[in-house]
Amino acid sequence: MKIWLILVGLATGVLLMFRELRAKTSVASSQASQRSYEVQPFPEKHEAASAHFSDLNELSTGLFPSDESSIAAKAAFLGQLPESDEQRDRIRELLTKLFENDPASAAEFIAALNEPLRTQMAAALGSMWAQKDPQSAAEWARDLSASPARTHAVLAICADWAAVAPQNAANFVMNSSAADFPLGGSATFSAGSDVRSQMLFIIGSRWAVQNSAEAIKLSSQSSDGSDRDSLLAGISSTLAESSPSDAATLVASMTPGSQQNDAALTVLLEWARSDPQAAANWLKLFPSGEFRDKAILNLSGILTEQEPNSVKTLLLNWPKTDERARAIRHYLNETLDTDASRGAIALAGLADGALFQEETERVAQHWLMQDPPVALQWLAGTGLDESTKVRLLSAPGLAISPF
Repeated sequence: MKIWLILVGLATGVLLMFRELRAKTSVASSQASQRSYEVQPFPEKHEAASAHFSDLNELSTGLFPSDESSIAAKAAFLGQLPESDEQRDRIRELLTKLFENDPASAAEFIAALNEPLRTQMAAALGSMWAQKDPQSAAEWARDLSASPARTHAVLAICADWAAVAPQNAANFVMNSSAADFPLGGSATFSAGSDVRSQMLFIIGSRWAVQNSAEAIKLSSQSSDGSDRDSLLAGISSTLAESSPSDAATLVASMTPGSQQNDAALTVLLEWARSDPQAAANWLKLFPSGEFRDKAILNLSGILTEQEPNSVKTLLLNWPKTDERARAIRHYLNETLDTDASRGAIALAGLADGALFQEETERVAQHWLMQDPPVALQWLAGTGLDESTKVRLLSAPGLAISPF
């Protein structure tokens, strides 16, 4: 489950990254050269860097020759410049010119760059190419050797392709062989990561924005259970924002396992933001185990965003005592530093006497520091013995008279 959540977060990070790259591609070189830096601790180095960029301004007038040796030389020159936003702007500028003239020469330029520039610019090229000819872009990325650059390129292509022709993008991936998009092969992702699943997740999430019914229909036609589940996971993640109950139905149709659990958690958290009671009722349908334990903790975290009394309805009435105790302790961890009064409401759900005593003292310690008069009044009504109350009121930094 943790792996899939990490993958989803990474795929989302890639989306944000290539959007930024694409935006920066349009920045003219004159704008980049006019940037000023507030902190320049090494003037002599800054002057040297300026000289490099001045040389590059002269070098970049007009299109570069597209022969292999020239492209490699330009890549080497750019790679030796001081690492900065300006360096990357110059590289994007050249990459755009090469692509507009000949996409193949832009691909050669990417191959000639060193990391991390190769990975960053592969995503930028994938995005540019997908807007012009997504099929060719996907074929280029598919043929790259397994690497972070390849992974970021295919994810960028999928996102742009799915925004305009999601069915074509899905068909391309689903009709590809397992060898086209193998497991792992990237230093950025874990050894068990599946680039193919990430691609289909992105396509499914984008497609659901446009036409979730068509996306669901295609997924039902897939003969590969993993492909189907990856597409459904993406669809449900988007559908959860507008119709969480329908998203929950989709998740229920997935193959049982970690992928289904992670999709369920995504839907649960989105649902809890709009209707925490309905989300909690759905979670109660799941069997006890690792998923339910993790989900109840996440649900209690969402409650910190809701009005304080919501914890009474959801956590205090949670059926399993051990799950309820873990959830309440998690809720306290999330709220005590900012508003200990919220924690006081949750204490009634702790059935274990020793745990109740421990957590009541913890709430009192925080609340007395935040709002002494109100906390003092609350403390007087607790079941703590007098010696414990005196000890709490004698804590350093408190100027409150004992009872």
